[in-house]
Formats: sequence, structure tokens, C-alpha cells
Amino acid sequence: MPKEIENLILDGYEIVEFTKEDKEFLERFTNLQRLSLKHTKLNSLKNMPKVKLSALDLSNNQLRGEDLVNLTEMYADDLVVLKVCSNKITNLEHVKSLAGIKNLLKLDLSGTRVADRMEFEDKIFSLLPTLQVINDYDREGEYVDDEFDQSDDYSLEELGEDEYDESDYEPTKFKAAGKKNGDLNKSNGKEGGEKEGGGGDDDEQDK
Repeated sequence: MPKEIENLILDGYEIVEFTKEDKEFLERFTNLQRLSLKHTKLNSLKNMPKVKLSALDLSNNQLRGEDLVNLTEMYADDLVVLKVCSNKITNLEHVKSLAGIKNLLKLDLSGTRVADRMEFEDKIFSLLPTLQVINDYDREGEYVDDEFDQSDDYSLEELGEDEYDESDYEPTKFKAAGKKNGDLNKSNGKEGGEKEGGGGDDDEQDK
């Protein structure tokens, strides 16, 4: 079953940091294209799964600017959409590192300190030549609807325990109930990071 899944939602699971076992488990989703990890208290991208993602949502976590550099190293060839709303991103130099993602078309940094800068959009577009949309607005300043089809999104709960035999590893924290902030059933049609609730201040200074 994991090999058949293209879109996976882990929103609300209290992950904090992936273990090696988590990484191995998620890398079983060999056809995974879209991964959502909103509100998971992530403070590191260590042991992130290396799969060919086209869209990644890391909104409302505790990630810092340095983590954007790691994303570039992991997903340089495939990532098209990246959402890192409401994280501890303050430095434009770290955002500039995303230029190493060859096909990045859409980026969402809303709710971060770097997004509060004057003429923020123009600066981001100049730093990232391939980018077409920043915080839901294109280069002409026009609002762009989120066009991703969510009809085939799955949470781990929907895969069912019967999909795994005893030799399979399913991380305990992914199975634990009661540690979710949102509905992990079939997607309700929303995508993108919530604008409320920032990632907090960072001791790094804007440049």
C-alpha cells in the first residue's frame, strides 16, 4: 500500500524530529509526491525522508533558516511547491539558498519575520529566478488560487493496520492517538500553512 500513495498528510502528529526508523518507514512511500507536516513541532530536518517530492508543507513548526539549506540539498531536482509559513526564518540569505532548487515555482513564507520586510516579494523574486508565486501572489501582484487536487490525500490512519505485516515498522508516534491538532481524515480541500500563530522569534538578525 505505501508504494501506491502519492499524497500523505501527517499534520498534527507530535514529531519534533524524525528518527532513523521514521525515515526508513517514510521512504517506503516510493511514489510519494506531496507531503504535509503542518503543526508537528518539527525543530529539525534531520532524517527527513529522501523521496522525490514535488510539494512539501512544513508550516507552523519551529524550523530555522538554516533548515532551508538542507531542503535544497535534499530536494534540489524535484520540489516545485514549498510552504514554510510561521517558522523561525529571519534571514534572506537562507531564503536565497532555495535558488538551488531547480524547479521551485511556488513558495510560501507568510507568518515569518523575513516576510515582514519592506518590498519582500520583489526581493524574493530577484533571489529566486524560477519562482512564479510567493505567498499566493504572482510576479504581477495577482492573487493565485491553490490548484492542487486534494482528492487522493491520505493520513496514516486511513492506510489501516491491516496494510502492514509484523515485519513492517510503523513509528509509534505516528500511531499515537490524542496528539493531533487537526483532522487527519480525507483532506477537507484546504492546503497551505495557516497564517495564524507564528513560529516565534529567532535570535538571528535580518540582513
